[in-house]
Amino acid sequence: MSIKSNILALVVLIITSPLTLSDDLQDQLFDAVQSNNADECLKLIKEGANLNVRNQDGLTPLMVASNLGFDAIASYLIEGNVDGNAAEINAVTDETKMTALHFAAEKGHLYITQILVDFGADISLENSRGRTAYQLSRINRHSEVAAYLREHEVSQNPNRGRVDSRREDNKRSDYRVLVDAVLADANSITQSLTQYKDVVEAIEILKKSGYSESRAWMSKRATSYKSVMTSLDRQIKAECALVKTYATEEDAGEVVSLLDQTTKAWTDKFTYINEEMKRVRREQRREAMNQQREQRSRRPRDDEESRAQDNENEESQPEYDISKWLETDMNGSEDLCTSVHDELMESYGQMMDLAVKENAQKTLVATQAVVLDRSQRFTAIMNSFEIQEEGNSRLDRGLRREREDARDDNSRGRRQEPRR
Repeated sequence: MSIKSNILALVVLIITSPLTLSDDLQDQLFDAVQSNNADECLKLIKEGANLNVRNQDGLTPLMVASNLGFDAIASYLIEGNVDGNAAEINAVTDETKMTALHFAAEKGHLYITQILVDFGADISLENSRGRTAYQLSRINRHSEVAAYLREHEVSQNPNRGRVDSRREDNKRSDYRVLVDAVLADANSITQSLTQYKDVVEAIEILKKSGYSESRAWMSKRATSYKSVMTSLDRQIKAECALVKTYATEEDAGEVVSLLDQTTKAWTDKFTYINEEMKRVRREQRREAMNQQREQRSRRPRDDEESRAQDNENEESQPEYDISKWLETDMNGSEDLCTSVHDELMESYGQMMDLAVKENAQKTLVATQAVVLDRSQRFTAIMNSFEIQEEGNSRLDRGLRREREDARDDNSRGRRQEPRR
């Protein structure tokens, strides 16, 4: 009897020991990655640890290393061992659909971003919020990573031509590169500002006036686009007026001219958007009224005259791409905010280029400070969008759990109810 027991125990040990060993290897691998122990990580890779196992958060070892910026460990995981055991480059998380490249780009880890792309990471993949690694690097102001991804996204997908399809001329792209280069060294802007006390004071006032723009973007009311346009128009005018003060002082005529054009263009655009939205609402009301009249068997009155007036107004208005304004209900305003920010950065990049050509040093520093202030505000707004969405998602999950618990309680109550 004891012999049979020993044999049975031996069989159980043989069957379970590989799994126990395997599980132990995975735990050790995650411990090595988290503690940035590259030597231990390499040893475990050679011993055959599964490089695509997930932790309790649904992350692979490569995702963890990419997020934390551990260059050596990320390289070991990507290259794998001689048996072809390597990390899956384009693995995604279940809920957020984040890849290792998303994590590296979001945190600004340039080397890991480069090696991931070299080994075949798909730059075009979007996370659950519809953002690519390039967009995450832009939002978090990692200009070197953004520049690298922009260059390689074109090579991966030549049909696109550029990362941002709105930029159709090379010069505008050059202006944006100039802005990215300035933002990459924010400390130099701060240092340059020490020479001009009056510019520092003006920027502080500008920051305070920018709070209303931030609040408008963060509001989720259906009519918030009105307050966004109002506060944005006011803030753009304040920014341009600040720069114009010093451009006039330094006799930078081309910069002054561009500032006037920029202010007028945005004001005209907001006026057109507002009128177009009014026209759309009139069309919607008219359609509703027509339906009511048809139900009452009445012929619509003055409809052709109203529509003719709308067409006349439409013909007199300039052409603007306002599709994003018409599509958004402020519950999906991230893309609209990004679009506005990109367009403004192009304009300010052109102003900096002209200030250099006109040798207007104070104007240049003032423009750089405006760019830095607007970029910081943009980042704060986008972070707020993230927090709001996470909170809404958490609330939705909580409500679903409450409903499921209530259903379970009702089911148990019905089962326990005695028969009569």
